[in-house]
Amino acid sequence: MSLLDAIVFFAWLVLLYMLLLMVREWRYKDQTCAKYLLPAFSFKVLGVLLFDAIYVFYYHGGDTLDYYRYSLALYKAIHYEPFLGLKVFFSEANQFEPLTDHITRQLEGYYFETNTFTVVKISTLLNFFTFGQFWATSLLFATLGFIGLWSMFRVFSHLYPHLEREMAWVALFIPSVAFWGSGIMKDTISMSALGVLLYLLYKAIILRQNIVFSLLLLPFVFSAVWSTKPYIIMAFAPAFLLWVILRYKNEIEERRLRIAVFMVIMGGLVLMYYQMQSQITAWSNELFFKFVRMAMGFHSWHSFLSQQGGGYSLGEVEFTVGGVLSKFPQSVMVTLFRPFLYEARSPVMLITAIESALFLFFTLYVLLKTRFIGFFVKLGSQPFALFAFVFSLLFAFAVGFTSYNFGALARYKIPCMPFYLAVLLVVLRGNNRNNEKRQLVK
Repeated sequence: MSLLDAIVFFAWLVLLYMLLLMVREWRYKDQTCAKYLLPAFSFKVLGVLLFDAIYVFYYHGGDTLDYYRYSLALYKAIHYEPFLGLKVFFSEANQFEPLTDHITRQLEGYYFETNTFTVVKISTLLNFFTFGQFWATSLLFATLGFIGLWSMFRVFSHLYPHLEREMAWVALFIPSVAFWGSGIMKDTISMSALGVLLYLLYKAIILRQNIVFSLLLLPFVFSAVWSTKPYIIMAFAPAFLLWVILRYKNEIEERRLRIAVFMVIMGGLVLMYYQMQSQITAWSNELFFKFVRMAMGFHSWHSFLSQQGGGYSLGEVEFTVGGVLSKFPQSVMVTLFRPFLYEARSPVMLITAIESALFLFFTLYVLLKTRFIGFFVKLGSQPFALFAFVFSLLFAFAVGFTSYNFGALARYKIPCMPFYLAVLLVVLRGNNRNNEKRQLVK
């Protein structure tokens, strides 16, 4: 860390703490959640410091340093050639133009894909606030990540106020989420945007509050998730739709009317599928083949990395619908509970293995306490828990099936970890007492 980087880093750190103190006094003065604000942010800062230190001093390189280097190139291009630099900044990925070729060539492969170029753009923008200093820019990335986690925590704790402390742990203090979701990476942006997306949808659709404001922000947040990791949306959308259906079905007190409404909704969905069968089938096939292409690419690349240690295999995979779905249980198990302790090949992987072991033990504990069948009975009575469970499984399948490398898996799986732990807590101790009808605290 250079002297200038250290000065800018600590200046921003002081400023951010001052802003958080103001927010705590202004928005959360009389609320119990206020006590988690500064500790949670401090934990996030610790995460980004460890993350950067490991990539700089242990790995001596990696994605986060590449993102920074290419964003610095674009930052300098905007500084010295404003017209051409801004033209690249506001362009889509992989757009060749002779006038800007000397700039885009400096971005190498990170300009070819939307997801990587999005991170470069965000890092470039933050560089203007940090004078292009690596550690300070990483700190601002971590702050963006914190906003998403705090938004997620506010939803969890509002639904289950009697579990606020536990929900703070699962949303704000998971070590791997603080570590992998803090640096200049796609994971930080997608994780943060997911938390904000959940918060906005919860306010607008579940609580029906601040609808106009939420709908104005939703396209930008949705785009941030879709442009970095579209498979998050593919897992989130059907799970959230299930939550909405169950939430409004349960709002009707008359049992026969509730059943009738549910049947009408399901009939409408069937009718819509019948009317749009060809379009839905084509869209589904396109998504499936896109997923398969992504999986095959990841399998090839991460299998190559696996030769250096830290890989896993799901056995022979037949890339048909049936063949892919047959790997669903294995993929979910890999994401949630591996690497096992004996599979750890490095200090970083050992930490991930310990965390995975705790996930496994907690899952077994909850299943035993609820006598297995009780787990699913309680799950079915809680619309939010069912949403979070479905999202966790779909997402865990996607990343477990595509990663094939424990190092990549540790990063990819962080979006589902708070949701999965929240499910276990709700089943074990949760009863939201119809809290979805309460007013959302600030």
